[in-house]
Amino acid sequence: MPLGNDGIYYFVPGMLRHFDTEAVVALAAPRPLLCMNGQLDGGSPTDGIHAIEQKVTPIYGLYDRAGDFESTVYPAIGHEYLPEMWDRTLRWLDDKLGKK
Repeated sequence: MPLGNDGIYYFVPGMLRHFDTEAVVALAAPRPLLCMNGQLDGGSPTDGIHAIEQKVTPIYGLYDRAGDFESTVYPAIGHEYLPEMWDRTLRWLDDKLGKK
């Protein structure tokens, strides 16, 4: 079954009965994590994104790596990947992976 607009957590039986999305995202710490979502993306409600940001940002702070977590909500777009998002991704990777 293709994932489409769904996350892998839909296919891990019972996962969300034991963990909330904030906890799953926080497991990335202290590794760099860039999240980009559209404000109108029905699969990623803005209130939920901000709840994740509020919980995950302090976790990165515990590792003194606050700059390694970034979350951006792009206004007035849905489940899309814009050219500016691609540019941001490339800059992020250059910064975090150390383009030489």
